[in-house]
Amino acid sequence: MDFINISPHIQKNRQDQFKFSYEDMKRFPLSKSALNRALILGAQWKGFKILFPYSPKYSSAIMSTDTQLLLQSFEKIGLRLMFTEEGVEFLNSFPECENMTHSKEVIPLITRDGGTTNRFLLALLSLGKRIYRLEVSALMYSRPMDDLIDALSALGSDVQKKVEEQDGVQKYFFQIDPHQENSPNQIHNGERVIEIRCDKTTQFYSALKLISAKKQIRVIPTEVSGSQKYLAMTDHLESIQRKGESHFFAPHDMSSLSYLLVMGLLVGNLTIDRIQLDPLQADYAFLDLIQKNSWAEVKISPTEHPHFDQVNTYQTLSLKTRPNNFSAFGVSALEYPDLIPTLVVFSVFVEGESVFYDLKNLIYKETDRVMELRKLLTLFRVRHEYDEQTYTLKVFGNTPDQHELLSEEIVYHAPEDHRMIMAGSLLLKFKTLNGGQVSHSGHVKKSFPEFFYFLRRCP
Repeated sequence: MDFINISPHIQKNRQDQFKFSYEDMKRFPLSKSALNRALILGAQWKGFKILFPYSPKYSSAIMSTDTQLLLQSFEKIGLRLMFTEEGVEFLNSFPECENMTHSKEVIPLITRDGGTTNRFLLALLSLGKRIYRLEVSALMYSRPMDDLIDALSALGSDVQKKVEEQDGVQKYFFQIDPHQENSPNQIHNGERVIEIRCDKTTQFYSALKLISAKKQIRVIPTEVSGSQKYLAMTDHLESIQRKGESHFFAPHDMSSLSYLLVMGLLVGNLTIDRIQLDPLQADYAFLDLIQKNSWAEVKISPTEHPHFDQVNTYQTLSLKTRPNNFSAFGVSALEYPDLIPTLVVFSVFVEGESVFYDLKNLIYKETDRVMELRKLLTLFRVRHEYDEQTYTLKVFGNTPDQHELLSEEIVYHAPEDHRMIMAGSLLLKFKTLNGGQVSHSGHVKKSFPEFFYFLRRCP
């Protein structure tokens, strides 16, 4: 179960400073959400470039396993990419790159449990002519997919979910056989239109929007209950293609930044050198919350980057904590569901009753994160209440100076969920006297491969 030891925070003067340097930030991940969207667009566009903050030789650190699996699938479907000192360039495009020799054979792809990887790739493959089979995890197989499958079927593809037993082990697959296009369900003023429900995830809309230019369709999201920033991110990237721009700067991951921000808030003062902030990402909201609630003084200064002449693209971010202002807060999960585990951890260290609303869609993540967060709070003896009717969680916290640290060594048997593993690791760092252990540590590679490096750098 790949356990890893977590050392406790060394209690120091809260005015002490620590810094994540330029060399540290070479290990910091790119936004999986933005990068995977850009890769799906680039796959349809020969010559398109995605520029990275740092050299791609650091790709194992800055790219999530979901992105690496997407790139491996690209190679198998015939796409050719060239990595340079600046980033990656597409040398051909899909579906033009398809090899039609033995065209009736099924092409196997391994995609595992990534939502964007599977949903976006399935939509891309609907542009082709070959039959593809995506081998997914049991968890991915059980996550919401039917609305996207129905939409792709309406657009002319035969998509099937399959379960097979191989050598005594059950295997799970999504298989797509693109057919000649059927007409979508609706035509408005001569425009081909397809509606897609987004009450469970907006990734369905994004998957279709990213292929809309080649499919020559207009995609309309319905029953959108949240995650508006993800819709805006998709629309922004798709507009790059429509305007004929030839490159995209891949930003750093704001979800991963949230863990560094919690470290900074709980230690005292933090400086992060040369980060590319991205307000289009939903989890940028943590910076807004810090400033709105006066938890810290935030300074963002533009800085030059050694690779690119983009003075205003890269910033130095600094926090100067105001621990006496760590007051309770309330947030809805509708707009930034991936930020909730980090915010729940932080709420343990603020005075009073913090409230988390609209948690229903967290049930559909890599695990049932509502249930797992409740287990985690119980393990660390944090008082909390949950209303199953309204999907509302209340956490009753104390400021760091008033907190009772757990003296025994804690072992957190985490689920195979990267965000829960990182949330639990933060509590092991800051809620215990002697640290502890967390299981399934390798799963952080799904979004933040070098998370434990940054956690060790935190005093």
